[in-house]
Amino acid sequence: MKVIAGCVIRKDNKILMVKEAKKQFYGQWSYPAGKVEEKE
Repeated sequence: MKVIAGCVIRKDNKILMVKEAKKQFYGQWSYPAGKVEEKE
């Protein structure tokens, strides 16, 4: 089973975004997200 999570962080009427560094998505903006490894 894969567990993947993302979130929207809002503070002072601003939203946190991250700029991707992975080759496939380089330079694109997205919300903070990630996956959970087994036994994590």
